Amino acid sequence: MIKKLHQPKSRYRKLITAAVVTMGVSMSGFMFTHNVNAISKNNQPVKYTKQYVQNVNGYLTADTWYQPKKILKNGKHWVNTKHNDYRPILMYWWPNKGIKANYINYFNQHGLGNKHQKVTKNSSKQTLNKATNKIQKHIEKRINKKHSAKWLRTMMNNFINQQSIWNIKSEFPVYGWANLQGGSFKFVNNKLTPNANSKYRYLGRAFTLQKIENTKNYELLLANDVDNSNPAVQAEDLNNLHYLMNTSSILGKGSDGNFDGGREDATGSLDYDVTQIAEQYFKDRFNMTNDKNSNAHLNLLEDGVRGSVNATTRDHFGALTHDMNLTNALLNTFTKQSNQRTSLQSLIDTDWVKRTSDYTENDKVPNYSFMNVHDGVQSLVGNVISSISKENPNAPTRKTLQKAIQIYDNDIKKTNKKYAGYNIPSTYSLLLTNKDMVPRVYYGDLFVDGGQYMANKTIYYNAVTALLKARMKYVAGGQEIRMHDNGKIMSSVRFGKDNFKPTDENSRNSGIVTVTSNQQNLKLNNKLVVDLGAAHKNQQFRPLLMSKASGLNIYDNDSDAKDKPVTTNDQGQLILNAKQVQGVKNPQVSGYLSTWVPVGAKDNQDVRTPASSAPSKDGNVFHANSALDSHVAYEGFSSLQPNPTKNSQKTDVQLAQSGALFKSLGITDVEFPGHYISVKNDSSFVDSLENNGYAFNDRYNLGMNGKSTKYGTVDQMIDANKALHQAGVHTMADYVMNQLYGLNGHELTAVKRIDGYGRYLKKSNIKNDLYYAKTKSSGKDYQAQYGGKFLSELKDKYPDLFTQIQTSTGKPIDAKTHIKQWSAKYLNGTSIQGRGMGYILKDSKTNQYYSLNKQNKHVMK
Repeated sequence: MIKKLHQPKSRYRKLITAAVVTMGVSMSGFMFTHNVNAISKNNQPVKYTKQYVQNVNGYLTADTWYQPKKILKNGKHWVNTKHNDYRPILMYWWPNKGIKANYINYFNQHGLGNKHQKVTKNSSKQTLNKATNKIQKHIEKRINKKHSAKWLRTMMNNFINQQSIWNIKSEFPVYGWANLQGGSFKFVNNKLTPNANSKYRYLGRAFTLQKIENTKNYELLLANDVDNSNPAVQAEDLNNLHYLMNTSSILGKGSDGNFDGGREDATGSLDYDVTQIAEQYFKDRFNMTNDKNSNAHLNLLEDGVRGSVNATTRDHFGALTHDMNLTNALLNTFTKQSNQRTSLQSLIDTDWVKRTSDYTENDKVPNYSFMNVHDGVQSLVGNVISSISKENPNAPTRKTLQKAIQIYDNDIKKTNKKYAGYNIPSTYSLLLTNKDMVPRVYYGDLFVDGGQYMANKTIYYNAVTALLKARMKYVAGGQEIRMHDNGKIMSSVRFGKDNFKPTDENSRNSGIVTVTSNQQNLKLNNKLVVDLGAAHKNQQFRPLLMSKASGLNIYDNDSDAKDKPVTTNDQGQLILNAKQVQGVKNPQVSGYLSTWVPVGAKDNQDVRTPASSAPSKDGNVFHANSALDSHVAYEGFSSLQPNPTKNSQKTDVQLAQSGALFKSLGITDVEFPGHYISVKNDSSFVDSLENNGYAFNDRYNLGMNGKSTKYGTVDQMIDANKALHQAGVHTMADYVMNQLYGLNGHELTAVKRIDGYGRYLKKSNIKNDLYYAKTKSSGKDYQAQYGGKFLSELKDKYPDLFTQIQTSTGKPIDAKTHIKQWSAKYLNGTSIQGRGMGYILKDSKTNQYYSLNKQNKHVMK
């Protein structure tokens, strides 16, 4: 409650201005102090209670309005107020003379004062007081004329947003990597914010570092960062994962519409407890005790650092880790400008799997890798934005984004590229033929990113699909990678079905050879000799792909290449000459590429290996063997695809019609996009502008009640699952546990300004400051309906998930707390929201906040 305070001490009276109401606030009350003056008397609140003074958890803010005792009716006569006669504090009080001067200039310019007057913080008190009194009269006249103060709220909010202490400038924005939305606040415990405090909020607990705070890890990625170290949140994450994987069954649509596997978003930004919980859930849910069951339910982690290899190894390969070293090597070796490309040797030296002599099975880390990815291409488009405008590439206008996408799509078709990557077919020639890895193909390498879904094929479509088909028909056995011609050329050989070593002769009609170079001026000094193994002595091999000056030739079958075969010698060596191996530069290849397959294989030959149903004896969930190698994942979307203009263009609808296509290409696992309803009117990051499913505030809203995500409704998502299952294709859900956008419920929090790695940003001086944050979900959404709903069922079915002691906390997950509404106590922090560090009003001299709490005796004048 607000109580009237005792009279101010004499040392404060000197601060009281002549004709302007000054606010006195403490944690026991609030009042205006003043000279004996009609204006100041009448501007006092009717009562010092919350009923008459708007506040946030008992604290006054820059946009606090209250009911004064009287108002100056029509700018002329003082009359008693009615309950709806509220006025803003900033009509009568300002935190400093600079803002007071800004207020006068702002309202003068808007015709509510002297339009010819310009004041500064150095103007006299009398001048400032006279101006504010005049503005008050004009405001009251306009309120009387319009019969409403709504227009004043709009004007006052605009004024507030222009002041640095009430906007993002006072939050020390820093843009770039690890600061995608301008930087972050970590929520901290403060006795003034009991409802927002937490015992957890452990940062940097990824991979094998769950017991220490690793400041090298980037956790506060985007928006409101979910505290995945909190046992209640961990239980909610499990609840949500179960819902996502079984939405079709839960909604009564049948189990054939459920997802088979998943892809965990932002693993490196999560507490690894959650990753382990998800892995154990998959294992329990799908009885993943043999390769057949495990391989039918792939779980891909978006990790990609050395620590992730150690973590998945420790956890008995409960999921597939991302071989980021291979991705980076492919990018740096092939896709950069010609003068920026690294040595081909880096593909050997940095790769997690050593493929120079890869002759064994079941002794590598099960992994997956890719060349392009939706957010990687999004970053390339960000480079376009930076070059064509001064806008933030992470938060451009829609017009600029669309222009940049068009420029990027056109750049792909050029020989001399400025933004897009070079040599995409060359990267796939390795990616799709490497041993001990599940490759993932990116949608945008087959279809134009900026076009409607699957509407337009890229210039790479034919080459990549030819490699996909060849993978089924020829790619098997051991692998050798060798360097040639002083490191200018690299060859990769797969020996063929059941030929694990160069000396094996079990299969003659399978195997594949890839020869690549990243040098567009390559000239072969001598003959190129590639050893194909004993099985391929005196055998004809034909090109599948062959780069030429005019482009990339593709030979889909033996007859297409009837005049191109080369016969190996009696040692099984393929010998190519300088005419066959020479550098080129065209839109497809900047360097050299050829792939070779044996002549004479049957059209329906399939060298893939079915997974065994024999129980695994080593306790590992996934195994790097021929059965796992037989999988190809497909990231089935682009962030850049436009919103569909009609139902038939939706991703889910197209996916439902594409089962036969995927089957013919050997794609075994289709990864759906994040199928969440995107927030609206959020310009803080490009994800929300693209409506791509990663900027959402309700993890259970997958397009419910007929409302559609960018990709389709929940029913269309389920139908797509069913159709792909009928075609024999597995499906993967994209589960996102890291962030929540667009939470519109406000809370009073205490914050510390941190850099991207959780370290205190000293220059900000924001260490334990009150902040008005949007951290609460509505309590009326699908989170409210489904949050915690399945925990009892899961506890009965999979009790081990609820007894396991989590590494970060030393506690099991909290199944008793059902999170129906998100709030700050379940969050680590947030990206800076732009509300400003002075929004919760405080005394600049004492540094204490204006509050209505009765416990504090401090009086502010």
